[in-house]
Amino acid sequence: MTGWLPRYPRWLRVFTAGAVVAAVMAGSAAAKAANYFNGNQLYEACSRASNVGDFSFCQGYVAGIAAAMSNGDTIYKRRACVPEDAELLQVMLVVWQFLSAHPETGDLRAAGLVAQALAGAFPCKK
Repeated sequence: MTGWLPRYPRWLRVFTAGAVVAAVMAGSAAAKAANYFNGNQLYEACSRASNVGDFSFCQGYVAGIAAAMSNGDTIYKRRACVPEDAELLQVMLVVWQFLSAHPETGDLRAAGLVAQALAGAFPCKK
């Protein structure tokens, strides 16, 4: 598979990112109580590769944040420049490793943690 970001037009990436965030907020009882999806919840979903639903959710969540950041936009004041030829599984692994290495941040918003992980792994050239 060659780069996964350039295949989709910008409007579709923005729509997908919005749809993922909306689905997360609407679909999770814990998210309703806390009003956001947190890092612990995302880590659990991304860790259950044997559960197709959780793994697909993880893929969509990470892909949505990465796609939203791909045109230079910031999320939680973070910028990332994910290479066009980066594989989605590679990007997911970056996020999973970040969440695994920083359990103390698990109660923070998942979108901000994904943005922090991607910004650290794929910094933009100045």
